[in-house]
Amino acid sequence: MRKVWLFILLAVLAAIVVMGCGNQQVTAPASNTQKSSAYIQKIVTKTGTVGKTFSAGSDECLKCHTKDVGDWQNTPHTQKALKGYDNINGWAANPADYTGAAKWIKENRETYVHPLNVDANKDGKPDLPTGIRAVMTEKPLTFSDKTYGVEDITIIIGSNHNQAYAVWIPGYGNKLLNIRYNGIDSAKPSMGQRTDERVWEGSCIGCHVTGYNPTGLDTAFNGQPYYTSTTPFNLDGNIADLRIGCEACHGPSGEGTHLAGGTTKNPAELTQDQQIDICGRCHGNWNTTVPGTTARKDVFNFKPGDSLVELLSKDKNNGVDRIRRPNWGSTDPKAKPFLGNGASNDDHQEWYDFKISAHYLKTDNITCTTCHDPHENNEGAGFGMRILKDLDTAKICATCHIGTNFKTKKGEEGAINPHTTKPYGEGVPKELWRADGKWPWEKK
Repeated sequence: MRKVWLFILLAVLAAIVVMGCGNQQVTAPASNTQKSSAYIQKIVTKTGTVGKTFSAGSDECLKCHTKDVGDWQNTPHTQKALKGYDNINGWAANPADYTGAAKWIKENRETYVHPLNVDANKDGKPDLPTGIRAVMTEKPLTFSDKTYGVEDITIIIGSNHNQAYAVWIPGYGNKLLNIRYNGIDSAKPSMGQRTDERVWEGSCIGCHVTGYNPTGLDTAFNGQPYYTSTTPFNLDGNIADLRIGCEACHGPSGEGTHLAGGTTKNPAELTQDQQIDICGRCHGNWNTTVPGTTARKDVFNFKPGDSLVELLSKDKNNGVDRIRRPNWGSTDPKAKPFLGNGASNDDHQEWYDFKISAHYLKTDNITCTTCHDPHENNEGAGFGMRILKDLDTAKICATCHIGTNFKTKKGEEGAINPHTTKPYGEGVPKELWRADGKWPWEKK
């Protein structure tokens, strides 16, 4: 009789486990080597307009995982792409109440002069009418003949450190304006200048959303010539999530289930290279001139577990090597994207810096998430500002380097760049520079 009751009890418990997430089905780990984690849920899927199966997005994941990863919603990864002018820093329903960037754009709509417009003929006068214009160098036209205001802005890129803005221009797409709002949370924010040649759909989108898939797009949006549509194109069906969501790091759940050929992964179970490649996909800087394609900045077909080195190789890019390298020995202090010693001198290049660090060259287990937690926003930091595991970076270092008190803030005397594990501005030792121009970590 006890056996019967025991059997009934076990059956009830099993039923509770299966029903524990509503309509979600919880699966067991595939093997004993697979760690138990929050990422083995079977996620409900939907079909995009191009016939590709996407997940239902991060909100579906959060139905079960709010307690363990819910603070992700407060991180900067949720703020990399915002639609509509009402997300401009300083926007208010009444234009008279504008502050910050919105106020500046309103007041300077007819007076801002792009640096490339100023006195190219050396005659002391601007060569084109003033105004807030979009750079147009992807086509023969250099600048638009229209000025743009708050109400024209369609896409906002970023909201925690800087904001950039795009407007819809027939025949071009959502074009990046030549202004940027800098230092949103600083004591002295300012408007900066940009000289972008980019359109949102062509080079920015892949790193600012999750699951972007250009396959099957109208030909005007998928090749040459660039974005020639005269009407706005709805890309929602080609995006799984407008934020940097769960699947950006864990892979697309919609291509099968976890037990039947699905590609969702727990990054903690991947190799060191595979883990840093997940972050490096967007925190890198790649050659963009690839024959037969648009000037993509991202690697849109990357999935967690893939090798960036392979996907960026000549074999995968019509003979173009997309990995950038320094000009070893250059003495130009403003050289971009690297100084002559291989230290980064541009934005979004943490992948390169990490690969010349002792953390990478001398270990096989230190990765980006050793110091960063992409699921959490630091308590005490501004909204969406930091995903470091501690506001005091010296304490993060001291978890491994016991008894140390490293300085990591750029500009402080003796500060160490935690991505290179060297003083800021210091890169690869001269004895490791290669005659073929490649990095020390690359195969011969």
